[in-house]
Amino acid sequence: MLVMEKAVDSNSIGSRIKKLIEVLGLSQRKFAKELNISHATISEYIAGNIKPSPKVLRTIEEKFNVNPEWLREGKGEMFLPAIEEEEEIVVPLYPDVQVSAGFGVEPGEERKVYVKFSYEFARKFLKLTSPNGLELVPVIGNSMEPTIPSGVMAVIKLYEKEGVIYDGGIYIIRIDNELFIKRIIRDPLKNRLILKSDNPDYEPIVVEEEDLDRVKIIGRFITYIPPPI
Repeated sequence: MLVMEKAVDSNSIGSRIKKLIEVLGLSQRKFAKELNISHATISEYIAGNIKPSPKVLRTIEEKFNVNPEWLREGKGEMFLPAIEEEEEIVVPLYPDVQVSAGFGVEPGEERKVYVKFSYEFARKFLKLTSPNGLELVPVIGNSMEPTIPSGVMAVIKLYEKEGVIYDGGIYIIRIDNELFIKRIIRDPLKNRLILKSDNPDYEPIVVEEEDLDRVKIIGRFITYIPPPI
């Protein structure tokens, strides 16, 4: 019996994952191990039988410094510009602006200072490969615990630099005059947003369609820096 092999769409996410693996010089098995998923799952991605989840795509982008637009849409270069080891990363910090992992806080005066990180610290501890569009803001409240403790400094990627919202991602959101840090869940059936806390003690905030113009996405949470001991 002759079995016909399914052709791989040359413009699919699966084909781009296959190309990325080749450029990285990895086997599919090794690539899967780096992502902590099975080799069979990678094969299914490449064949186009299943699509990678937003979480898997983010992991690929952050672990291998892959351009999100290239991976998801086939636009632009495969990789983002890398930081040279001798360079420092300079990131704006807004010390008077606090985002609420709770019930919302009003932003303070947007005074800006700059924080410098060594390349080694940024790469090893913050898992950052490019400083483009990064900012630091303090977080107060426990609604995002255990993911984000109160009192830390959140590292965010500005929405204007990414231009895409990852469903289930953690974002800093402005609603009217209040700032929140929550997971964004899109409800396409009702055309609304659900802002979810990781702490089950907090109820989700539902933004209905008629209120969407009150919402501004500031940036996506990448990681955090704990306070000095």
